[in-house]
Amino acid sequence: MVQRGFALIAASILLIAAGTGTALGTDFSDQVTEIPSGQVTGSPEVDIVIPENEIVPGEVNKVEFFLLNEGRVRRSGPIEYVERVTTARSTTVEFTSRNDDIEVVSEKIPVGSLPTGEKGPYTVRLEVDDGIGEGDYRLSAETEYRYTGIVEYGVSSSMRDLSGDETERLSVEVRDDARLRIEGTEFDARLGEKGDASVTLRNRGSVAANDAVVSLRSPTETVLFEDGTSEIEVSIGDVGSGETAEVEFPLRFSRDANVRGQTLRATVRYEDGKGIVRESRTLTPSFTPEAKQRFRIRDVSSGLRSGTVGWLSGEVVNTADMEVENVVLRYTGDVNLNMRETSVAVGDMQPDETHSFSLRVGVPAGTSSDKELSFVPEYTRDGEEYEARPVSIVASVAEHSDGFVVRGVDATVTQGQERTVEFEIGNGMDENVRNMTAVAVSDEPAEIESGDAFVGELAPGETKTVRFDVDSDSDATPRAYPVRFTFEFTDTAGETRTATGVARVEVVEDESRVPFEDALIGLVIVVLLLGLGWWVYGKDFVAKRRG
Repeated sequence: MVQRGFALIAASILLIAAGTGTALGTDFSDQVTEIPSGQVTGSPEVDIVIPENEIVPGEVNKVEFFLLNEGRVRRSGPIEYVERVTTARSTTVEFTSRNDDIEVVSEKIPVGSLPTGEKGPYTVRLEVDDGIGEGDYRLSAETEYRYTGIVEYGVSSSMRDLSGDETERLSVEVRDDARLRIEGTEFDARLGEKGDASVTLRNRGSVAANDAVVSLRSPTETVLFEDGTSEIEVSIGDVGSGETAEVEFPLRFSRDANVRGQTLRATVRYEDGKGIVRESRTLTPSFTPEAKQRFRIRDVSSGLRSGTVGWLSGEVVNTADMEVENVVLRYTGDVNLNMRETSVAVGDMQPDETHSFSLRVGVPAGTSSDKELSFVPEYTRDGEEYEARPVSIVASVAEHSDGFVVRGVDATVTQGQERTVEFEIGNGMDENVRNMTAVAVSDEPAEIESGDAFVGELAPGETKTVRFDVDSDSDATPRAYPVRFTFEFTDTAGETRTATGVARVEVVEDESRVPFEDALIGLVIVVLLLGLGWWVYGKDFVAKRRG
């Protein structure tokens, strides 16, 4: 049974194999195909189109154009080969003009690969003479490119590259239109100031520019319009042919701007005679600001001394060529100085005008070197407040003086007596003082009574004598006793100030009186002598009386 089973299986396998082999042989013969072959020929066909061909005299016009490639296929084939023969490669366009009034500014314009369809826009620049007449003018445009003229394909393929060029005539039209040009600019402000700017425009075209609006734009932050904006529009109405119009607007230059021409961008939007809204080419008005307002300080006189309050004076000069108002010098220097006023008003100033100023300055004690003082001049012009360039001066500071010297002239008093004594007060400073008073104080046993005295005015180096009553105790020890002085006065700066000093009052011995110890010894001797006399003679006297 087993052998019969194996035999049946083997027979089945042989039958299947035979059938499969027959089927496979039939399929292999059906899949054998031939490789197609052929040839595709053609070329690009390039046209140039200028949608807007109007040009304006007196300026460089930017004229846009497009390239259209329709392509020409002489023998077709696979799409990739058709696209190959109809595509222009390394394409360039060059415009020329035979009219002397139109000059082509652009060089040869590269376009690159140009398949079938449209490509652009590209721009050609034409400089048109201002005196050119209205009408149509011809330009020539030559298009050069490389392309594949023939593609042979099959078991092996080959291609043939060719060069092509096409020249065509194009028309541009000089239109009858307004032509706005800049004839002048004005500006009357300095760096850091707001001023009034103006631009004079002239319509050099043959028709009016109606409802004209000028749009101005600043390309930098150093030049701005009102309220700090970088753009502004000004309406100037109708500007007829040959007429001029003034464009006025506020303009401000920052203090960091350079003193040179600062250029704005301006365009004019208007309606032509047919009511069509047009826009001029970009105009570039330029404005040059004046240098920043300057002041100078000269003829400085310093009466400053360490530890005192003095005057600082000088002259302010308006070195600019513009009138300014409400000039104020604001102090911004050494914070260690005690400025009695941080600013001083100078007033209105014409160009090159000079005004005097003075300031009271307190100098701390211990200050011995000269001081650099910085000021910022502030001023008003056309109702606007501004700051000018800072100015600095060097003020000399003298060393501290001894103030007042006081010494006793006839300042002696006898023990137990009261006497008027004299003191001499000397002004050791280099300035006059006035309204001076002196208060003298001393303690027991040599006490000054009513120690107030009026000195009045005292010039440098001058001395005056004051007198006080001194009461000495009877038991005061003969020697010198200190007298403390306090001076109050008004200096040349109008400041009320104080100073101190020390003198001596001498207590001397009273030679006319018996000293207490001597009187006591004498009294004791008298008592002893009386006692001895009583002892010797008193007993005999009493005895005799009794007897």
